[in-house]
Amino acid sequence: MASAKSGKFLYWGRNGLKTIAAEMGVEARYQVLQKLLVKILGLFMPIMKELVEMIYQYDRDYVFDSSKFEERFEFTPTPYLEGIKNIVNSEFKDKA
Repeated sequence: MASAKSGKFLYWGRNGLKTIAAEMGVEARYQVLQKLLVKILGLFMPIMKELVEMIYQYDRDYVFDSSKFEERFEFTPTPYLEGIKNIVNSEFKDKA
């Protein structure tokens, strides 16, 4: 998913999973659950119950603009792809 305004690639949802899996050298495997099924699973699995109220983050564009913070505090965030690579290299590849 690309942001039309910024032209940046967004790394969550399917794109995030695929990016992380590719960096780890494995195939991305996932299933998409409908909200009703998540609610039903929430009766038996507490974590699924909590996910119901967070679904809004995944069913529409979720835009975060940190430009004011970056300018005010002279802060440069780590790009998603670089962060993913750093985590995978430090947490997973060293242990293989």
